[in-house]
Amino acid sequence: MSQPDLPAPSPAMPVQQSERIQIVDILRGFALFGILFVAPIVQLSVLGYAATTDVKNVPVVVADADRSAASRELVTRFAGSPYFTIVGTVTSVNDAPANVVPGAQTVAEDTALIYVANPNNPTGTYLPAAAIESFLQRVPSRVVIVLDEAYNEYLRPELRTDSVAWVRRHPNLLVSRTFSKAFGLAGLRVGYGIAQPALTDLLNRVRQPFNVNSAAQAAAVAALADEDFLARSYALNLSGLQQLTQAFEALNLEYVPSYGNFVLVKVGPAARVYQELLKRGVIVRPVANYQLPEWLRVSIGLPGENRRFLDALPDALAAARS
Repeated sequence: MSQPDLPAPSPAMPVQQSERIQIVDILRGFALFGILFVAPIVQLSVLGYAATTDVKNVPVVVADADRSAASRELVTRFAGSPYFTIVGTVTSVNDAPANVVPGAQTVAEDTALIYVANPNNPTGTYLPAAAIESFLQRVPSRVVIVLDEAYNEYLRPELRTDSVAWVRRHPNLLVSRTFSKAFGLAGLRVGYGIAQPALTDLLNRVRQPFNVNSAAQAAAVAALADEDFLARSYALNLSGLQQLTQAFEALNLEYVPSYGNFVLVKVGPAARVYQELLKRGVIVRPVANYQLPEWLRVSIGLPGENRRFLDALPDALAAARS
């Protein structure tokens, strides 16, 4: 079943000077695009589109923001769902919409959603704005695109993009952000999506009532105005990234240059290294479920936390390889 095109943007849509001011104004009740606090935003965006188009089995294309492993987490989340069938993956948005399914030349007629994480998790890789913009222009307007920018605040300032401007031009685009990373509000489980009203209206029909409590919303609005904290989070992450990558180089460990708040590092027998680190009081993330059985995803912490991990790593590597 093909999906109807979403309505074109209104020419009377007001324009704000600052994305940050724009988001704060929306949260205070001045809805410009129709912004919605949802948790989790991605799952609800997908379910919303399926439920409101009476589609019981929607093919979903998963677009990975790099040329490594596909977005297995999203595939796992929706595998077996009564609403979705994973029809294929796009190994890079530069390849989309061509070759979405092996042998196919275009996005399938009944493709409902394409999901792009940039920077990507768990690789930490990044696609420049020109690649994303070209991709947006090539995807049919009937297909919803979710651009997950959870790690956007960790990007160098010159790499950050005005994705709100993309939302103005593309009524089928939803940009999702979170307060769980650089803003430091992970315990409140709050984030937001930016989209035009035709799309957020679909989300509002299926979202849970009172899905984000008032305390979390108040904290989120305050966090948006706390530029000093955000700047310190960015600087701390950058310093920690250098601390980890320099140590990996000294240990001759391969790693993926990261644009997020974590580093993907190749350690060989990752499951055993993970267990050895646990014995030494250090928790990292195995990523074998992403078809990366030799790699670990290491979050960037405070300098002392990073040092504890790095002090434990040589012994853990030796024990795992013995």
